[in-house]
Amino acid sequence: MSSATGTMLQELNTIRRFCYQTIMDIISDYIYREKRYKTHFSVAIIYSKDILNVHSEELRKTLRKTDKLVCITDNIVCVVFDAAQANGYVKAAENLYKALKSIEYQQDYYIATAFSDEFDENYLNMLNHLFDRLHYSVEHNCYSNINYEDYLI
Repeated sequence: MSSATGTMLQELNTIRRFCYQTIMDIISDYIYREKRYKTHFSVAIIYSKDILNVHSEELRKTLRKTDKLVCITDNIVCVVFDAAQANGYVKAAENLYKALKSIEYQQDYYIATAFSDEFDENYLNMLNHLFDRLHYSVEHNCYSNINYEDYLI
């Protein structure tokens, strides 16, 4: 593992500790709709070693009105896709990645996503898996891939 990767992983772990409540606040309306109406959602986290928040306005233009984009830090962005389907949430993350690359094609983006229906209303577990997937992507240098499954090595 390179020192740059080690630094990124350390930064990611530091960010992970303080942003659980922030993301829970972001998804609270989606949680309500899932529990009440069985309308599932997905969450995607985008990480880059470079500053991302300058692209947030361009990214918002690619999302539906019911989706939500929030800059957690300068280099972590959280996107919530409303009314996601089991087969469609990965495609939504892929479209987000394409939009990012069209805005800034030279930057490396690490993206992980999770689908709410896979976690039986255990949203803290969903966020843990989401960050584990992002950690895996950074650790194994899987930029330009959408990590949506767990891996055992």
